[in-house]
Amino acid sequence: MLLMPWLLVVAGAPVTPATNPLLRLETGMHTGKINALAVDPSGKWVVTAGDDKTIRVWGLPSGELLRVIRLPIEAASDEGRVEAVALSPDGEMIAAGGYLGKEYGQSSWIALFRRANGEMVRRLGGFFYDVSALAFSRDGKRVAGAGAYAAPMVFDVDSAKVLFTAEKHRGVGATHWHLSFGAGGEFVAGTDSSAQVYDANGVVDKRRGPWSEHLHRSLDGRWLVRPAGDPRGSLLEVFSVSSLESLFDKPLVVDKGVADGLFTDATLTPDGQTLVASRWQKDAEIHALWLFGQGGKASGIRIPISATATVEHVEATRDGIVWASERGWGYVDFGLTERVVHNAPSLRWAVDMPDRFAPTPNFVTNAAGSEVFVGPKLGKPFAVVPKERTVRGVERLPAVKPRPTDFPIPKYGFGIRSGYVVAPDGEATATAEYDQLSVTDAGLGFGVTKTRWIHHETPTNLVHWSDNGRVVVAVFEGGVLRWFRAADGELLLSWFAVEEGRRWVAWTKSGFYDASPDGEDLVGWHVNRGLDAAADFYPASLLRKHFYRPDIVSRVLDTLDEQKAIAASKKRKSDEGFEFLTMQPPVVSFIPGAEEMSATGPTIRLKARVKVPSGAALKRLTVLVDGRQIANSRGVQPKITSDEVELEVPIPARDCVVSVFAETHTGAGAPVSVRVKWHGPAQTADAFTVKPTLYVLAIGVARYKDPVLRLDLAAKDAKDVAAALAKQDGALYKRVESRLLTDERATRDEIMDGLEWLQKNTTQHDVAILFLAGHGIKDPQNDQFYFLPYDADTQKVKRTMVADTDIRSTAAAVAGKMLVFLDACHAGSVVGKPKFRGLDADINGFVNELASADNGVVVFTSSSGRQLSQESEEWKNGAFTLALIEGLSGAADAQKSGRVTVNMLDLYVSERVKALTKGSQTPTTAKPTTVQDFPIAIRF
Repeated sequence: MLLMPWLLVVAGAPVTPATNPLLRLETGMHTGKINALAVDPSGKWVVTAGDDKTIRVWGLPSGELLRVIRLPIEAASDEGRVEAVALSPDGEMIAAGGYLGKEYGQSSWIALFRRANGEMVRRLGGFFYDVSALAFSRDGKRVAGAGAYAAPMVFDVDSAKVLFTAEKHRGVGATHWHLSFGAGGEFVAGTDSSAQVYDANGVVDKRRGPWSEHLHRSLDGRWLVRPAGDPRGSLLEVFSVSSLESLFDKPLVVDKGVADGLFTDATLTPDGQTLVASRWQKDAEIHALWLFGQGGKASGIRIPISATATVEHVEATRDGIVWASERGWGYVDFGLTERVVHNAPSLRWAVDMPDRFAPTPNFVTNAAGSEVFVGPKLGKPFAVVPKERTVRGVERLPAVKPRPTDFPIPKYGFGIRSGYVVAPDGEATATAEYDQLSVTDAGLGFGVTKTRWIHHETPTNLVHWSDNGRVVVAVFEGGVLRWFRAADGELLLSWFAVEEGRRWVAWTKSGFYDASPDGEDLVGWHVNRGLDAAADFYPASLLRKHFYRPDIVSRVLDTLDEQKAIAASKKRKSDEGFEFLTMQPPVVSFIPGAEEMSATGPTIRLKARVKVPSGAALKRLTVLVDGRQIANSRGVQPKITSDEVELEVPIPARDCVVSVFAETHTGAGAPVSVRVKWHGPAQTADAFTVKPTLYVLAIGVARYKDPVLRLDLAAKDAKDVAAALAKQDGALYKRVESRLLTDERATRDEIMDGLEWLQKNTTQHDVAILFLAGHGIKDPQNDQFYFLPYDADTQKVKRTMVADTDIRSTAAAVAGKMLVFLDACHAGSVVGKPKFRGLDADINGFVNELASADNGVVVFTSSSGRQLSQESEEWKNGAFTLALIEGLSGAADAQKSGRVTVNMLDLYVSERVKALTKGSQTPTTAKPTTVQDFPIAIRF
């Protein structure tokens, strides 16, 4: 029996969104397919949305992510998936449609949001199925929506009333729609077979067909562009919205030899002079856009772009072209310069598959399933080893042991199977389908199978069953690697990484996590706030005190049970009486929302709304300018009226970023930021005598008092770094003042005095740098990180070592910008050639705390996870320090700009250290989101 889609609503479905927190990825980019793209007519904002259930607002031409809007969602459901977005002509309102509301009632809806602050304004309902097309009228007062198996509807934006239904399309079983409003107020509804024009009152005006499902409008509302195809090649046709008459005497035909495939989308530039199109490109290494001059009549020009998949959406602004593919989006100006590219970040999971439905030798595990080995198409083989807290290169992949091949692979009526693997005993198979991973037992014999368990999520074709039969491992859409208990499908561990493994996070089912420096906020907690509000999102770092548990994460794959791993780990005070709903951090939003504001004087006024979901009393607001606390900011006494706060913030006479976050006794919330553009009088030469001073505290210990701890080059490293920075005296900085503490001088007392010197002398105009080379340890009693001074006694940790709290308190109190360089990371022995620094230092947690928004410190570390930080006589330095010195001296300035910034140095040090150590040491950098990139040296 064929079931109609509107009969698939399950009785007894929830009527309100679940309030339990849901763990979600947050990479700064979509982690699922991008389904929709919208650009405002002024070309200032781009909106993207898709399967990851987020709407993202970006700025042009910078491509900066300005806001993430999250809809109410449900676990193991399509609820919240966005299939269409539209921007009002003034750019102030976002309409979103898709699978919204089906879990909460009998119809889907359109959700309206304010672009400037992400606030949900209202819902427009009444659709039987997913809303797949949207359009605003030219005055922004009306919005239209359409979905499968129902007629399009036009709504009044302010009242949410239905103005009319496109009656001529009632009962049309279309799955693809095009909607647009003309400059004269007329409304066009088109399917893949016909189009209809309605006047402002919904009266039928004109009709024309056939049409393409990819009908596209120009941003000025004057033109419709129809891409289509026939056996001769590809066609493009342009129509007037007002008359539906073709701009051409006949469709534009593009020869096959000139093009790649059929058009996927097309539009006209606002001046009507250039036709922009995208084309389907199967397995292309280089994707492209096509430009046709003279309104589409001239020959096409192919423009290569950095898309990782076929471009499916294009928009043309006054200044350039915005494109989107399944996995990314970008911006190309009309000088044909690629200004912005955002592709989905993840490791290189793509492997050569011998057969679409066969196991692959390029995705395997060790016998226990605790290590995953991958042979990607591009790049060298690598291993993901959660227990070692790293991604490491490997020479070759382990051989796959033969498995029985006569298991009856199940066949599904509607499922799309992308990969499978047979269990070692030949009695079951793990199968990846379109929207689930399942394990199927042989069952009753005679080819009859029985489903053992199902995990509802979209897997890739990469799935493996460990040789011991206890673990099933698979990669899912977005690049998340997950381990399951084979017996019952219990999710044990999830793991995700970007930047070739430099940034990674691993988490259990309950949210206990381990992470690299700057990696913990790759995941966070999504909390629904009802049907009429956008959801809140809390990055993992905001609940670090409870959920940062590398001890639990490291045991899960051994115990194959999260509760057993928790029981085997030590208890902490943060575990006692923890309730997520009572510990939720406060949320700040500006009123009205804005990404940018202007200033002409010494202060700006901000009005913000503070929401405290936990009900706790507001403790204080902290104000940051360019990532650092303003003078006396902790003493600011704002006027508070109900949940609204007014602040007067002193700013420098230049462009800057102002950030605000709130704190309760349970912790601090995420900062909200606004860019401030300076339009006041320019600083005079005399006024710019506030050229910064650089204060450097360089500490290196090689000849420890305890001979067992001795190193070779740590003291030399400190001297060389101080010397390299001294060259900036009179260049980028007015002067450079240094304190150098090495070997016998680097006692605990001297180091504490040096930290106090750094704190007292650095003003808000200055820059402070702390360099530490030597050993570090983690106290198993309290999880604190300690740096070992010259006189360290491993039996008297607290009395003879420098605690992480001492470093953090100094960093928080320093008024100016601060950078910390740590070459004290290792968890192994201190013997061998090259020598290795450290004892048992889990430095990741310390680095993430140091680089949190309330400290505002940029932290460079010499290695990640349990990697060794190496030094060698061949290099005359530690690998990290050598790369650091080279980078500061100008090698990091790859673009020959004459300066070295934080981001440039990060990139150079990372690549250089990997080259020096043959990939066995991976430096990482943690930079708070509130801190903008800034120069730290001038090239010599």
